[in-house]
Amino acid sequence: MALAEQCPAEVVDAAALAGVLLDEERDAAVQSFATLLVEDGLLMLDVRETESSRQRADGQLRETRVSLQDGRQLLFASRPRWRSERIVVEERYELSGHDEAVSVHEYVFEMRPWRVSEVEARLETAGFRRVDVRPGLGGRWDRLFVTARRGA
Repeated sequence: MALAEQCPAEVVDAAALAGVLLDEERDAAVQSFATLLVEDGLLMLDVRETESSRQRADGQLRETRVSLQDGRQLLFASRPRWRSERIVVEERYELSGHDEAVSVHEYVFEMRPWRVSEVEARLETAGFRRVDVRPGLGGRWDRLFVTARRGA
């Protein structure tokens, strides 16, 4: 279902996307944003960038352990790899309870980062103008922060 079909009928002044879109979702999502935005409305995208993401997908295991407010422990582990122009990520969530019970959930997913030329072309095809592509928010070198105006 397209984004515009899930949102209220009125148009909005600004919209944002921070996350992952599958290849087959990209054009539909961008077109939905164009439908939702008023003339000269602002679109903001925070998406992964290809070359920097390839460097980050180094196969190294990354782990983070946190103590939750209720005293349980959560161990999050991820291992990003680069394969066929995509990041393939193995994730593991291990939640330790008060009673020594451990709940483990493992996932594998893949995503294809964006090239600057692809972002610009898809936005312009959907009627966006004044496309500005910069490094990701917060100094994230593996991401792109993109702003564009609808039809202006």
